[in-house]
This record gives sequence, C-alpha cells and structure tokens, in this order.
Amino acid sequence: MAQWLEMITLKVASENPANTHAQMRAAVFVNLVTMRKVMDHGGNGHVQLAPCNLEILQKSNYLFHSAHNWLAMESLEANKLLWKSRPKHHKLDHLVYDVAPQTNPIKLSCYMDEDAVGKLKKLAMASSPQNMGEYVLSRYASYICVRWLRRME
Repeated sequence: MAQWLEMITLKVASENPANTHAQMRAAVFVNLVTMRKVMDHGGNGHVQLAPCNLEILQKSNYLFHSAHNWLAMESLEANKLLWKSRPKHHKLDHLVYDVAPQTNPIKLSCYMDEDAVGKLKKLAMASSPQNMGEYVLSRYASYICVRWLRRME
C-alpha cells in the first residue's frame, strides 16, 4: 500500500513542483517506503541492521516525521483535523531509535500469517486441559527458538 501511495504521490509531486503540499505528501511515503526497504534488505544476514542502514533508517524516520508534521500544521491552519496517527508515530520512533540499534524491527513483527494468538490457540486446541498451560508454553518456546536459529544461519 505504501509503495503504491509513494508512486501516486511522486507522480502528483513531479507534475506540480511548486506545490509544497504535494511535495510533503510524497516525502511522507518516500520515507516510509525507504524505512521498510531498509528493514527488509538492510541486515547483516542475521537479526541486526548494518550500521549504514541503521543511519538511513533513522534519517528516513526523521524526514517522514518532518514532512508529516508539516502536513499536520497545514491541516491545523485550515481547521481540518485529519491527521490522527500520533500514537503510531510514537511507536515508530521507539522502533527506530530504541529497538533498531539492537535488532531489526522487521524480525520482531507479527503478521496475520504469523499471528502469535493464532499459534497459541492451535497449540491449546491440540492439548488436553490438564497440561495445556505447560504444553502450550513449551511448544511455543521451541517454535520461536527454531525460527530464530534458522534466521541466524
């Protein structure tokens, strides 16, 4: 979705070079896509980002926030309060500045096909009620360990 929005906003920005709103809107998506690409392909083969890619991630985060802030200020001035994403931006800052120096945030992500609750439910359904807690926790711990070991190879 972000890549598609990047393509659309870049097209509009290139057709309207004097339109600051279009340029800032494109900057939001360009930097979101850059951050995602760095997290997808910027590792050292394990679970950490290479130092040069960590720097790109942090700069893109800063530029993303700067462009988004400009759009939010424009929205406030026009009395159109449409930018309701501050809590998610706060989490993004924590991912980029607190988590990323130690571990690539994408390695900690949970997608629909990797839903932790879904995995736990399947494990619970396969166990008897008498030992469900111990069974679920030990199986899930084993599952996570195997996944991490495979990624570190």
